[in-house]
Amino acid sequence: MEPIKNKIASILVVLSLSGAHLKMERKEVIKIYEDERGRIIASNSLTYLDDEDRYGFYPVTDKDIIIGGSFAGTPTFMAVLALGVKGVIAHECGVGKNQKAIEGVFLAQHHGIPAAAVATHSAIVSDGISVSEGIVSVCNETAKKLGVSKGMKALDAAKLMLDAKPGVKVEEQLDYDDQITIVEEHNDTKVYTVWSIGLIKEKHPNAIFCVASHSGAVMAEYTLPVNPKLIFANDAGIAKDSSGVAGLHILNDSGIAAVAVAAMSAEIGSPTSTYQDGICSVVNARAYTMGIRKQMTVKEAIDTVLKSRY
Repeated sequence: MEPIKNKIASILVVLSLSGAHLKMERKEVIKIYEDERGRIIASNSLTYLDDEDRYGFYPVTDKDIIIGGSFAGTPTFMAVLALGVKGVIAHECGVGKNQKAIEGVFLAQHHGIPAAAVATHSAIVSDGISVSEGIVSVCNETAKKLGVSKGMKALDAAKLMLDAKPGVKVEEQLDYDDQITIVEEHNDTKVYTVWSIGLIKEKHPNAIFCVASHSGAVMAEYTLPVNPKLIFANDAGIAKDSSGVAGLHILNDSGIAAVAVAAMSAEIGSPTSTYQDGICSVVNARAYTMGIRKQMTVKEAIDTVLKSRY
């Protein structure tokens, strides 16, 4: 096993919620428990764990249980199952249309890996420590055989999961929408669907993005370098302390229009569903000045922006 690194990145996020500013300082990736069976690692996003150069954390092993601030869907779970972890716990993010926000729990079961999700309003989205303090709302059969049950604290569930067999790297071609696609083009404005805006590596100040993720702080972190005209994401059931839409307020402070779609209107994990099915539930101030309103469809909102001076 490679030695544990002492470098652990930290993040200061300033959220504007209900007119107030809430400061949250959390370690992005941190070991929160360890015994002879393995470690429990909390991460603000499951997508952080395969980027050692960026985050400077210790490498993941087959003895690790990961608790993540991401939604518990297929694409987010695959990010850690591919690393060969022992078990995973994430956020149920409103469960969502067709239960896509917890689909990863059952994907893990297919591979004999214990997994669970915490209740939407029991934990903060994009905050691994908060998820560790959340309450389990769903778990798979492998987790149940280890003693995990609904209603228990996620950290207690993770400790039980340490009794599982060592993880094995999952290599599976899954049918989820991971393409970057131009779905509309109007003069100098292009409308893209992409599962994570983190896949976009350059600025696009005239672009509109429909993404598959929640609208929490991590979404904003990935969006800021791209500086789009407008972004649509999932409201993740709003979640504890409105953290499921906290990214909208962060982006508004940087002059970026952002809108969340209702969790039950579009499949989280599918940017195509965000674009085709999404119904606006939360609109930041910048997007409001463009004419976007709650209850508009995403397509109606895009049409409104394209017809405006923005």
